[in-house]
Amino acid sequence: MVIFKLQITTNSLTMNNINTEFGKITTYLYHYALYLTQNKEAAEDLVQDTALNAVSNQEKFENVTNFKAWTSKIMRNIFVNDYRKKAVRRAVICEADSLQVASTDSGPGENLDIQIINNAIKNLPLKQRSICKLLITGSKYEDIAITMNMPLGSVKSQIFLIRKKLNHQLRELRD
Repeated sequence: MVIFKLQITTNSLTMNNINTEFGKITTYLYHYALYLTQNKEAAEDLVQDTALNAVSNQEKFENVTNFKAWTSKIMRNIFVNDYRKKAVRRAVICEADSLQVASTDSGPGENLDIQIINNAIKNLPLKQRSICKLLITGSKYEDIAITMNMPLGSVKSQIFLIRKKLNHQLRELRD
């Protein structure tokens, strides 16, 4: 595993100190990354991303902070952010599968299916279109309720109606 060595000095932490501290906790970080990812290659990548992030944010480190806890938090945040990005991609695919429009091959027909879905979304009323876009980007129902200034039950109801309308519109296009 390669730890970056740069000669940058800051008020709170020097690169020399970062390298020394990383040397002490690299094994711990690797095992924590392995616990999170359940994959050796992904764990190594996560440790490297953590090192990069720690170096680029070294000015935010305060000497009273525990370095191991600080880097562990960085690692966890990187992992969670990556997980959410992957979950959004899966959600879009699952949503397309539930609409039974997305093709299983990655040929030219897939782009047409995505265009059809996008056109169906564009035909929704503005409020429902906004909710749909928030849902597709991975927002949780609670976050959508706060963003749209609506009760949670209303958001769930709107999402049900959106799915129903989209299914109906897409069935009409298929027939």
